[in-house]
Amino acid sequence: QLAGVGTFVAGFSSNPLPAGTFGTGGGGMLVSAYADWIQNTVSPVPETNISFMLFPGLMLVGWAARRRQR
Repeated sequence: QLAGVGTFVAGFSSNPLPAGTFGTGGGGMLVSAYADWIQNTVSPVPETNISFMLFPGLMLVGWAARRRQR
C-alpha cells in the first residue's frame, strides 16, 4: 500500500509573478483528516538493530584478516 501527498503550483501568466499575486495558484491534499487511517493501515519499516549488523561484520573482518595471514 502507498500513502502520499500530492501538491501542485500553477502559473497563469507568461511573466513570472511573485507568489500570492493574481495569476498564480497552488494546492495540495490535507492529510490530517486521514491521519487515523494512515496510522492504522500503514505500518512503519522496522529499524535494524545495530548489534545485528555489527557482529557479522566484525566476524567477516576477522575472517578476512586471518585468511590474509596464512
